[in-house]
Amino acid sequence: MLVQALRSYVANTLHIRVQATTWDRASTLPFYLQERYEFLSVELHGHPYALMVDNHLGRFSPAQTAKDVGEISARGGIGAIYTTDSLSSTDRSRLVKHGVPFIVPGKQMYLPPLGVDFRERFGRAPATKDHLGPAAQVLVLGYLYRLRWVSSTPTEIAAEIGYSKMSIGRAFSEIQSAGLGKIRQAGKEKTLVFDVSGRALWEKAVGMLRNPITSVRHEERKGEVGREEVYLSGLSALSSYTDLAEPSTPIHAIWNRARSARAGGDTQSYEEGAQETIVERWAYNPAYFSEAGRVDRLSLYLSMRDSEDERVELALHHLLEGVVW
Repeated sequence: MLVQALRSYVANTLHIRVQATTWDRASTLPFYLQERYEFLSVELHGHPYALMVDNHLGRFSPAQTAKDVGEISARGGIGAIYTTDSLSSTDRSRLVKHGVPFIVPGKQMYLPPLGVDFRERFGRAPATKDHLGPAAQVLVLGYLYRLRWVSSTPTEIAAEIGYSKMSIGRAFSEIQSAGLGKIRQAGKEKTLVFDVSGRALWEKAVGMLRNPITSVRHEERKGEVGREEVYLSGLSALSSYTDLAEPSTPIHAIWNRARSARAGGDTQSYEEGAQETIVERWAYNPAYFSEAGRVDRLSLYLSMRDSEDERVELALHHLLEGVVW
């Protein structure tokens, strides 16, 4: 249990005994915070704190966590400490930048009000799971979007989306190794069976899914642009899905293989006479899951979830609310 591990960790490092009890002010918090965290009350060196134990219902940026800490502290009238079982070095650095107190039992502790910083002493927190490769990510997203070809054999999937049979076979193995599904064999044919579906799969897999963007460049576009298929992405796509203001420079996504998409989807063409556009090259084809000329909601979220702009974070929250699980 994480709470027991926290008690032992604090006792061994700060040499104090911690009693964690249910925080009686938790019920006064907004529902989304009650859902996102388990709240406990602790006392450290004579000061009361609310422990926010991450329930891992989704991947939230350090900026969002900092915002949650601030709101909980303001509403509860006491300091709040973020607690989780693992934390990447990148997220750790960003939490420190935001001044967020946190404890990762057995690994890291950062409590500025108490002058405690055990980040370096205990080393970097190892990543719990590697990111899936592009082909494996395509299969996960395809299953989330309930596309029939995901349940096919590697040969059939490869023919459908333009990857090699070998790449799909490796993707099957990646997904099984990640604990997201199992390979089922019937004779010489293999298929992939996911353990869960819908929101449950998303919450289980989101930490393993990568930002699809491999490179970004500014280009001047005038007239026709061959037969390249591009899709609204970034702030351009987010503004079309939500109430966020549209950027002054349009943003588009294209597969980094720079060839025409095979899986359907409505494409956007560069407007004739346009002076400038931002082009994102993606690790997988944005055509696979595109919606009305835009990249899909889940891929868009993955490409922007590290933004520290509060307006973008709020828009991303609304973006996911529109996903049909």
